[in-house]
Amino acid sequence: MLPLNFPAPFLFEGGGDLESRAWAVYAEGTLAVTSKLSARLGLRYNADEKSADEFLNFFGPVRATRDASWSEWSGRAGLESRPAEGVLVYATASRGVKAGALNVVAFTPAVDPEIILNYEAGVKYGAPGGLYDVSAAAFSSDYSDLQVVQIGPLSQILANAAEASSKGVEVEANVRPAKGLRVGLTASWLDATFDQFSATDQRRGFALFNLAGNRLPLTSEWQTSALVSYEWSAPGGGTLAATGSYGWRSKSYFTEFNTADAMQEAVGRLDLGLTWTDPGERVTVSAFGRNLTDETVIGSMAIVSPLLGAVRVVSLEPPRHFGVRVGYRFK
Repeated sequence: MLPLNFPAPFLFEGGGDLESRAWAVYAEGTLAVTSKLSARLGLRYNADEKSADEFLNFFGPVRATRDASWSEWSGRAGLESRPAEGVLVYATASRGVKAGALNVVAFTPAVDPEIILNYEAGVKYGAPGGLYDVSAAAFSSDYSDLQVVQIGPLSQILANAAEASSKGVEVEANVRPAKGLRVGLTASWLDATFDQFSATDQRRGFALFNLAGNRLPLTSEWQTSALVSYEWSAPGGGTLAATGSYGWRSKSYFTEFNTADAMQEAVGRLDLGLTWTDPGERVTVSAFGRNLTDETVIGSMAIVSPLLGAVRVVSLEPPRHFGVRVGYRFK
């Protein structure tokens, strides 16, 4: 709700036009060092320019024209080794860039490009005959000028955080113990936090908070999933395929302040499905059940300006539901 001393009625309108122009050049090459070792190098240079013609009417009209331009390079270097049949070992180092931006209607400074330095190493193995395959990877990332969505005086705005980092491990395995049967498992651990960042929380009296150590928005420390699928011949022709999957992730936050009122609790979802495909592979009929554990899952959350009550606008993923789908493939 609006503050008690907020004048009513009031007029609030804003908008504008944003124009973006960009160009880039890119090159990549692979060198076979030996029969089992190769090196890869890729480089990209990009430049972009953005301009905005914006207006705001909130206790009086305001209009402005702004422009900004940036140029950055990105690239990746890596080594790949195949020491034995079915085995791949790799290591990469890369520099990535997310383009800068203008906040139309917010009248705030231009947002600088986000830079990430990422290092990753991993191994993959596929057993002969496809009986099973496994992979594991570890990575470390350092961000500078990380782009985060913050609550502005009148709307959400994109801004730069100072420094952030993440490191994690991912493991995946698929087993095919019998014809038509596959069991897949994945698990990941992620430590993603701000290293240096202070910001004002306009929902809490405009207080300045030191956010070093807080988790990055929309990141969970743990995630796991399991998938079982089985395909067999259907009576009368065609095939039947049954699938079951369960995914779980630990809690995550929607803002950099990591507050309980902008958080998704740890949640797991169970989905089941059964699909029939005709012998000509043109018609499919599927029956499915989604979110069978009937969990409350927040898909996204936006928080409006404190001047407008700091209301949380939330979109929820569908609750437990069932359905039937019919498809036809034109050849």
